[in-house]
Amino acid sequence: SNDGKLYAVNVSDGEEIWALKTGDRVNSSPAILNGIVYFGSQDGFFYAVDANAGKEVWKFEVAGITNPDAGVYKTVSSSPVISGNKVMFSSSQIGGASAELFFYALDIQTGQKQWEYPIWNSITSPAVWEGVVYFGGFGTFYGLDVETGSLAFEYSMGIILTAPALNDGIAYFATEDGLLVAVDLETAVEKWIYDTGDLITAAPSVADGVIYFGCNNGLFKALDLSTGKELWTYDSGDRIATSPIISGGLLYFGNDAGYVFALK
Repeated sequence: SNDGKLYAVNVSDGEEIWALKTGDRVNSSPAILNGIVYFGSQDGFFYAVDANAGKEVWKFEVAGITNPDAGVYKTVSSSPVISGNKVMFSSSQIGGASAELFFYALDIQTGQKQWEYPIWNSITSPAVWEGVVYFGGFGTFYGLDVETGSLAFEYSMGIILTAPALNDGIAYFATEDGLLVAVDLETAVEKWIYDTGDLITAAPSVADGVIYFGCNNGLFKALDLSTGKELWTYDSGDRIATSPIISGGLLYFGNDAGYVFALK
């Protein structure tokens, strides 16, 4: 939450179980494995927390500059991804000029840094496919070897805004100019490009040959995964900044008017 806390809430009745206070806003969606919750805070730390007790297990401070007088803060806004014994995420910066940031891989048990990869300017949250972790940057879509951190894939395409959805060797992500792009992860060739006419700020989701996503203009769209052709559009009435969740034949997402939608 923007109050700097990570919350654990009972699924059945919504009652708060615990809340862990960090030093700043928490925009990082948590990842959970073996009773440990992993997430980042805008206080510049990445946290591992016991899921049952809500107690800190370890935390890791990212590199960068924090200078409140200049309005510059190093942060972790990226949501993490877990692969094997590694949890991976990117750092970011609020305020100031463009910065050299890092993509990190930490040991999930100890929080010790396994490797880091320097990136200039903005970085999206990551996703993993067949031993490679993929994420977008300032004009480049990257793939790094999970074990070594070495560059395994690179594709140039504007400013990438969303974490990728990965499916059958294809990456799907959105750019700052309103394009949803499908790129082959073996050939680095575009499979198709769909112009939304607006911004997409949350990662798309894929299910049963269809890709789903929401736009800042409030439109929620479904495209054919193979061709990129629009199948249908639903107008939610306000900006959609959440990734859709697909379960039990329903699509769930929220918008800035304060509504949660379920679509068949």
